Amino acid sequence: MITSRYFWLTSGILTATLGISGLSDLRGSQALTEPLSTIPSVIAGWGGAKDLALDPRAVERLKATSLLSRQYSSGKQALGLFVAYYANQSAGGYMHSPKVCLPGSGWEIEEPGTVRVESPWGEVPINRYIISNAGQKALILYWYQSSDRIVADEYRTKLYLIHDGLFYGRAGGSIARIQLPVDAGAEAAGIRFASQLMVELRRIFGSQAAPTIGT
Repeated sequence: MITSRYFWLTSGILTATLGISGLSDLRGSQALTEPLSTIPSVIAGWGGAKDLALDPRAVERLKATSLLSRQYSSGKQALGLFVAYYANQSAGGYMHSPKVCLPGSGWEIEEPGTVRVESPWGEVPINRYIISNAGQKALILYWYQSSDRIVADEYRTKLYLIHDGLFYGRAGGSIARIQLPVDAGAEAAGIRFASQLMVELRRIFGSQAAPTIGT
C-alpha cells in the first residue's frame, strides 16, 4: 500500500511537470516589467555599485533569461550580489541551487542554516550559509523569489512552480544571492540589504499583491 502510494505520488509530480511545460508553451513566458539593471546602485547604505562580467561558460550553464552580477561596498567591506531570472523555467533553464553550484566551484558548505529578514510583509526566512575555500571564508544569503512568492527552500520552490504553472500559467522565478565577509556587522547590514532588495525585485516583477512567504 505504501509503495503504491509513493508510486502514484511520483507519477503525479512527473505528470504535472510535463503539464507545466505544455502550459508554458501555450501561455508564454513572464517578462520582467523592468530590467535587473534598474536595481538601485545604493541599497541599505551599500553603494559604489559596479557591474561585474560573468564567465561565458557560467552564463551558458545557467541558461537564465536575465542575469545581474554586481559588487557594492560600505567602508572597507564588499557585498556581492547575484540575481538570475528565468521567464520560463520549463524552456531549458532552471534555477540552480547553491547547494550544488558552490561545491562544484570549490566552496565547502560549513554552516547551513536560515535567518529571518524583516520585510513590509512580515518576517521572511532566507538561507544563510558559511562557506570556505582554500582558507577563505564567506557568508552567503540567498532565496527564491517570483511575482507571487518568496521562498527559502528550493524543493518547495519547484512544487510551487508546478502549481503556479498548471493553475495560473506563471512559470517565472528568480534566485537572489548575497555574498559577504564573515563578520557580525556585515551580516546585519546584509540582512537589511536583503530586505530592501526583495522590495526592488517585486517592483521589477511588476508584483501587486503581497507575496506568499514560505520556508
